[in-house]
Formats: sequence, C-alpha cells, structure tokens
Amino acid sequence: MPLLAACHQGHPKCVKVLLNAGAKVDNALPAGWTPLIVACEQGHSDCVEVLLRAKADVNKASTGSSALPYGCTPLLVACEQEHTVCVKLLLQAGADVNMAVPKTGVTPLIKACLKRNAECAQILLDHGADANVADKNGWTSLLQACDSGYTECVEVLLIGGADLQKALHGSPEKTPLHFATKNNHDGCITLLKRHSGTCSK
Repeated sequence: MPLLAACHQGHPKCVKVLLNAGAKVDNALPAGWTPLIVACEQGHSDCVEVLLRAKADVNKASTGSSALPYGCTPLLVACEQEHTVCVKLLLQAGADVNMAVPKTGVTPLIKACLKRNAECAQILLDHGADANVADKNGWTSLLQACDSGYTECVEVLLIGGADLQKALHGSPEKTPLHFATKNNHDGCITLLKRHSGTCSK
C-alpha cells in the first residue's frame, strides 16, 4: 500500500499527494497497521501531522498480530517507541489518553513509565491521564515505577495525583513503598515519604 509505505519511510509530501489522489487515510493492513500507527511507530511526526489534518482516526487501534497486539492505539505505539512529539500531536488531536490494550489493560501512561520516560508521562498527565488506573495484573504506573526504581517517573506520578496507598491486588503489604523498599530504591523511598508523612515501611 503506497500510503503505508510513504508513512513508514517518512515522506510527508508523498503522503499528502496520495491522500489528495484519493488514498483512504485509515486503510490498514490485515493486522491493523493504519498509516497513523505506522507513522507513530517510526516517529515521523511530519507524516503524523499530515494524516491528522486529513482526519485520520486518532483512536483506531490495531486488530492484532505477533508484532502488534490487538487494541494498540497510535498513542500507545508512540509511547512505546518514546516519540514524544508524536504523543503531543495525537493528544492535541483528541486521542483518548486512557485507552488501554483490552487484553493487558496497559494504558499509555503505564507504557510510558515502563519505558522510564518521565517526559512522556508528564505530557500524558497534563492531558488528563489517570495516574491510578491499574493493568489487568493489578499494577499501577506508580507500583511499576517503584518496583523498578524509576525515580523520575515516581516524582512525576506523585505530583500528578498518584495514590501512594493503592496496593497490588488491594494487599496492604504490596504498596508502592513496599516495592521500593524491597528493591532498595532509596530515591523512590525518599519521594514517597516526602509526599506522605504517614508512610512507613
């Protein structure tokens, strides 16, 4: 498909010509790779801009393949690849900031924190991302960040309203502080205690 190829290679002028010639902006490969998803995956923000101006469906998700699981939105793909300019463009165009992958429950914010990308996490929070939503396994962004020791993400999440007491599966022994302490992440421990004088090991 010429439009997908142009988006993959990063040729915005070709993308515009093809769209003007009648190419369907949301036509996808069988696995659901839309032109917008392809452009976001490759980080071609100029192509993303052209597609969005042509009214590409900003929330159209993949239909599933080994390379791209079912339900991945352009925003989630952009967060996965850490293309923050694309993330900003998608959010400005109305992307659903909390739309999760159906099977895993992973949201763009959870993905950004898994990638240790505090800048991306901040952008998502600024656009209304829910800091307390958990994936299908019960992990919130804050739990993930504290377990892995991603101090910058922890700080961004706490300022963004993450609940220090929200525990894995509701267990009082599996709070963010528990995981930070268990793994000796001193920076995370300091931040958690600073944001709550009642926290204790």
